Order: sequence, then C-alpha cells, then structure tokens
Amino acid sequence: MPSQCPFGAIALSLSGGGYRAAGFHLGVLDMLHRLDLLKDVSALSTVSGGTFTGVRYALSLKAAEPFPVFFEKLKADLLSIDVPQLALAKLTASAPSIPSGRWDVITACAQVYDEKFFGGQRFGVFWDGPRISLTDLIFNSTEFRTGVAFRFQKSEDVHAKIGNGNVFITAEQAKQIRLADIVAASSCFPGGFEPLSFPDDFDWSRDHAGTVALEELQGENWAPLPLMDGGVYDNQGMGSLMLGVKDESRLVAFGLFIFSDTEPQQPDLYVLPKPRPLGWMRLWHLNLGWWLLLAFSLAAAAVAWRFIDTGWDHWSDILNLFPLVMPLCTVVALVWVRRKISSALCRVPEVHGSAWGLVKNLKVNQFIDMMELRISSLFALASSVFMRRIRRLVYDSVMGNERFKGKLLPTLIYDLIEAEAPPPPLAWLDPSAKMRDVAKAAENIPTTLWFTNSEQLPHLIACGQITICRKLLLHILSLRGHNSDTIPPSLLPVFEKARILFERLKEKPYSLVSAPPPDPALAKNAAESGPGSA
Repeated sequence: MPSQCPFGAIALSLSGGGYRAAGFHLGVLDMLHRLDLLKDVSALSTVSGGTFTGVRYALSLKAAEPFPVFFEKLKADLLSIDVPQLALAKLTASAPSIPSGRWDVITACAQVYDEKFFGGQRFGVFWDGPRISLTDLIFNSTEFRTGVAFRFQKSEDVHAKIGNGNVFITAEQAKQIRLADIVAASSCFPGGFEPLSFPDDFDWSRDHAGTVALEELQGENWAPLPLMDGGVYDNQGMGSLMLGVKDESRLVAFGLFIFSDTEPQQPDLYVLPKPRPLGWMRLWHLNLGWWLLLAFSLAAAAVAWRFIDTGWDHWSDILNLFPLVMPLCTVVALVWVRRKISSALCRVPEVHGSAWGLVKNLKVNQFIDMMELRISSLFALASSVFMRRIRRLVYDSVMGNERFKGKLLPTLIYDLIEAEAPPPPLAWLDPSAKMRDVAKAAENIPTTLWFTNSEQLPHLIACGQITICRKLLLHILSLRGHNSDTIPPSLLPVFEKARILFERLKEKPYSLVSAPPPDPALAKNAAESGPGSA
C-alpha cells in the first residue's frame, strides 16, 4: 500500500450518545486529522449524537473548509447551543411550515438544528459539485413500521437502497430532504421525543423538485412512516455500515474499520427505587374527595347565583361575577381531569372497566410505587437492557467475521479506564493517571443535547483524541506481533507521529483540545462564514 494511504480505505462509524457522542467523535476526527488519516476515511456511518458531528464534517468537506476551521466552529456551536431550550421556546410560535403543521418537541428541534447547525442545507448537497473523499455516507434512524434501521445514505454503490429492504425512497426524493430533519430522525430517542413522521413532519422545499418529491411520498401507496433514534436498532452504526455498502468487494477492500463508541459502562442497568411509607390514604379516599369537592363547588355556584347582584350600573359590577365564576371553573376542571384520565385508561388494554373495584382499596403510596416501578423498568428495558443486548449482538457478528480479521478498531469511551498495563517493552503505552481521569470525566457526562458547564466538552474531545491515538498504536503493533522493530515502512510515519502525540498527552491530556491554526490562505473564506454555514 502506498505510504500516502497507509491502511488503505478507512470506514468510520460514530455512535449515538447526545452531545457526549458529538464531543468524543470530534476528538476522534481531530486525532485522525493530525495523523493524516482522515483523508483516507471514505465511508461514514453515524447515529444520533454522532450524526451531528458526521453531517457537519461532511458539509465542511463539500465547502472545502480546512479541518481546523470546522473543528473550532463545531466546538463553539456545541458549547453555545442548548437545543431543548431553544426548541421549547418555538412551541408557542405559529404552526411550522411542514405538511403536518405539527409543533412538538422533535419538530421544534429540527427547526433549531436547521437554524443553528445546518443553515438550510439539504441532502442533495452531497450529490452536487465536486466529489469528496467520503464516497459512502450513512445517517441512521429506525423506522417503527417494520422495526429495522432506516438509512439516509448517499453511496456510489448502485445496489444501496435509501431506507431499507422493506421501505425505501429514490435518490431524487432523498435530495430534497433537509439535513436538519435527517439529524432529528437520527437523534429522536424514545422517551425524550415523539416519533417523527416521514414525510409529513419534514420541511420540503417549495420548488418543483421538492413539491414533486412530497407528492410522490404522500401518494396512495405510501403511509406516513414513524422514525425514531437510530440507536434503537444499532447505536454504534456498525451493522448499518456493513449493510449499507452492498458491494462485497468494496466492503472487503477497506483496510480499517474504526468504531467510535460512546456507550458508557453501566454496572447497574436498573436500581429498584425505595418504597414509600404506606400511609393511611387509599384510592377510594381520593375518589370520595373528588365527589365532595365537586358537590361543594356546585353548591357554592348555586349560592353565588342566588345572591348575585343583577344591577349593572358600572363596568366594575362585573366583579360581582367572581363568586360564581370561581366554583364553576373548579367544576369544569374536575370534570375535565376525570374525563381525560378515563379516556387515557380506556386506551390501555390491561385496564378493564371493573378494575376500579379491584384497586380502590390500595394505599395511594402503594399505587404510586407500582406505577413508578412499571414506568421506570420499561424505560430501563428500552434504553439500557435492549440496547446493550443489541450492541453485544452487533459486536459479536462483526468481530467474529473472519473477512475483517485484523481490520477492526473499536474505540470505546472507557478504553483508557479499563486499559491493563502492557508488558515491559510496551510500558510506555500504559495510560497515565491523568489520562484515566479524563476518560472517567468523559464517560460520566450524561446523554443530553446540552452541556451543563464549559468543562464537559474538553473532557470529551481529549478523551476521543487520546483513545484513538492509543488504539491505533496498539493496532499497528499487533500487526507485527507487538514488535516495534518490524513495523512496515508504510505505517512507520503514522506510528512515530502517534507515539510522539501520546507521550505528550500523558502529561498534558488537554494540550490538543484547541485545533492548530489553519493555513490563512485556505481558511480565508471559510473563517468568514457563520456557524453551520458549511
């Protein structure tokens, strides 16, 4: 292999994990850039938080933006943009200009993504203009109609379907999709967001191509497709990477598969909450209280009506209505709440009409404990147990595949924490205590779409940089039986550069968090553009 492409073509997947993932993956990309390997990445598969970083990086390539400019702009955006806060502020605005006209948290987030991160860009940008090094782009979500991954992808492989084998769309339709909507579908995790309906919740261009694409998708043979977080099906993007590149010869031709994974270690997937003291109040007491309050409010309204002064000589006489309005409002609120609760319970198959007779003697705190256990265990099942199981299955299927032996490089956010001391000749590869502290801080950052303080992003970037640097060093050594004297000439420049950076990061793990200054001539135009304008 020529020295300018030491590993051959590289495939890279960026896992989900909110801003924790976006920051860690930014560090991984930065280290690959510093080692002159990023230009060799030709396939990119992203999920959820990884899609933020992946789409922005792909856009920077299309804009011929120097990597340091992309790095600093995305870093600034991640630190300054609180997506949920901005999205909630939009919920009171006029109806969005999407076919469904639906304002909810996920459609509001899509608007924020478009305004703050992607500047109105559409998927078609990756078909237009000069080619970039990323020949395969796969942005993953999960469709809930058939329960499998839905891939928004652009590929040179003519057999690669945009969607999946069950539900797919044409390239011309895909080109009209707003990148912000793709990111929203990829990061729409259950419990935090509502499903995103495709195509009704997507913002389509008003030109002829956008109108035609929407009309085709809303045709009689297409029903709205509920999309949610790609992590529901494959949070690492590994499986989609293997499925998205259909051409077997192209898949095997990759010299290195890097799986950047920010799934934290969770020794306890679910902790039982402590039961509340039972107390004395039972459910039937609450029901009795409801009836008593309703009767009292009706009586108060009747008395107020009986003694109301009917003289209306002055506008201030309207105050005479207050004694009547207040109990009537209470009656309406009580009836409305009861009807809403009854309507919701009727939609639950397990609740039968005679259930009240069975549960009315339960203590209130006992009932609350039952509901809390039911809901919290379901959330743990969906967000931890299932996802860990799926992750294990995907890893096993990929790691056990002989075709990719010696080509796989899982890069886990907790690798530095779990790293065992290497044998004496390789003792220099043992992460320093400072490095391990960086990884612990990074792993403990929650899965959110905001940072609670400005120190969180440097933890993540540094952890990504150090982790991929060490994994590449170990990988190169493993190809020659961990003997540094027999490293092939094509890999030696990468190895030496990575070793120098790793030794530097041992004592100063945050020393590379700021990108090196780009060539002023190359960066002149890119630096003048605003955030998300790539």
